Amino acid sequence: SDFTFSRASAMATAKQTADQLKALNQFLAKSDARDKFCAVIQYGLLFVSAGTSGRVKNAQASVASARKVFRILKPIETLTPVIAEATGSRSPLATEAPALWALRRAQAILLAVYFGGDHITWAKSAGVVDNTEFARRIGDLSLWSWFGGSMCKALAELYELGRLASITNKALKGIEAERQAKKSEKKSKDQAGGDQDEDQEDEDQEEEIRMRIEETRAVADAKAYKFAFSASHACVQSILALGLVKGINVKPRTLGVLGVVASAMNIYMLMPGSFAPALPKPKVKEA
Repeated sequence: SDFTFSRASAMATAKQTADQLKALNQFLAKSDARDKFCAVIQYGLLFVSAGTSGRVKNAQASVASARKVFRILKPIETLTPVIAEATGSRSPLATEAPALWALRRAQAILLAVYFGGDHITWAKSAGVVDNTEFARRIGDLSLWSWFGGSMCKALAELYELGRLASITNKALKGIEAERQAKKSEKKSKDQAGGDQDEDQEDEDQEEEIRMRIEETRAVADAKAYKFAFSASHACVQSILALGLVKGINVKPRTLGVLGVVASAMNIYMLMPGSFAPALPKPKVKEA
């Protein structure tokens, strides 16, 4: 029996490993995922080189150029919601607050400018564009747009976080009011002489309400974690962009650390199940 148990355990472990490898392959098949993995390497090399010329610096530039392949359609992808609304093929959500709508659209436009400018910078390094001063100005505009887009994202995520608290509290109050109404109804039935079947039904209803409360809280906690994590990531990106454009004085190795952290956070956000709620399990009834 011990052998059978060990064999079953080994098979379960092998299946779990195979599932994890399959999920990893599917994840790496995405262009965004490969882009962010390359970004980790790029900023890691920046940290090692400390911005000084040499082989490591050249390797960093090569990795940065290699990333452009994964981002070639990013300007169009980022602008898709704005284009869809402008052409009338998509309407703004009725529940979306005007401030949030403005922040999301500003974020999309600024990030599209960032990706577009980044392509022109790459074109200069590849020898397609000859005007050095033009490429430098576009590069600065690109980084400032990255900073602005990241700040818009941070503000939008914080706005969503504040709104989530209000929505969750309202939902919990509604469920609690339903619970109190059922308790009042049960009390009236008890006074009239309720039977055992009704008591069992009341227990089932109470368990259902408990599950709804816990599920509402679990979903809200997962969303709050996602909004807070995304806001933190956007803040790290904005500091990185500001440092790269020399808006603030940041040492190359500090920029390297910021880049690695921002890219690792981005990979985490892209991974499936990163913000999945821990839903409650129903109680097992005793036989």
